[in-house]
Amino acid sequence: PQLAAPKKELAATTQPSINLLGPETKINIYAGTGENAELSNFAIRPFEIKGYKFNSVEQAFQEAKYEFTKRTAEDSQIRDNIQNSKTSAEQKTWGRKYPTLNVKSWDNKSSEIMKKIIKLSFEQNPKALERLLSTGDSKLTHTQDKSKWGTEFPRLLMEVRNELRSTQPSTSVKTTQVNITGLLQSIAA
Repeated sequence: PQLAAPKKELAATTQPSINLLGPETKINIYAGTGENAELSNFAIRPFEIKGYKFNSVEQAFQEAKYEFTKRTAEDSQIRDNIQNSKTSAEQKTWGRKYPTLNVKSWDNKSSEIMKKIIKLSFEQNPKALERLLSTGDSKLTHTQDKSKWGTEFPRLLMEVRNELRSTQPSTSVKTTQVNITGLLQSIAA
């Protein structure tokens, strides 16, 4: 007997893409060892804030401390040193030297400031954003840092990832499903 073609043999459907990296996956970020360093606050990822140019999140973060100083000549010199430093490590070192930093006020605002800076840096660097989004829902870590930033930085980075994911065009995967009933009917005929 000749097989009759099923009326609906193949049906194409569109489904959301599958996230391959779930929360059980841990991804450590640490520039010092090169682990996923492109996601680090030390990564060279040029961006602008209100017309001011920064080479890294760390540079912008350390310069932001200036707003929490008495703006003395020495504070201004520290800010200039941060602007002229070639590496994020140097910028971090200089940022620890503001003589009139209001530490309490800075500590109260530093996480909010860091999150805004991280978000702006990824918004202005599509390839870096693509890399961040490729981490899926994995848990990001910063295990080498034993300060508050060892937990705070990855928490903020995951928040930014989730916020920016919703701004990206949805990708979808075309799948083909076989109409089993129609196929079985054609075989039985």
